[in-house]
Amino acid sequence: MFDGDPLPGQGKSNPPNRDVVLGSSEKHVDSNNLATFNNVKVPMADWNRLIDKNYFVTINVFSAREAAENNLLDCDDPLDRRIDTFSGKTIEVRCGLIGERHEPAK
Repeated sequence: MFDGDPLPGQGKSNPPNRDVVLGSSEKHVDSNNLATFNNVKVPMADWNRLIDKNYFVTINVFSAREAAENNLLDCDDPLDRRIDTFSGKTIEVRCGLIGERHEPAK
């Protein structure tokens, strides 16, 4: 999900998101467990309402919950950072089932 803080007078209350919601993009991982987000665009009208163009990116990771009711994931950061930390980079997100130990990403 992409969102950010508004210019004065440009916000709308969107809890739990920030006031300027720029949209989202959903991808499935490939055979190498990679999800690639290329050429994702945000609406210019919304982008122009941002006080800081280095907007926030929130990563949500979902498992195949329909396969097992308790198949819920516990993931490490980077789940909520600014776009400049992601742009042009490969970011590792490590997850494990809730209650299982997993090694954090380096």
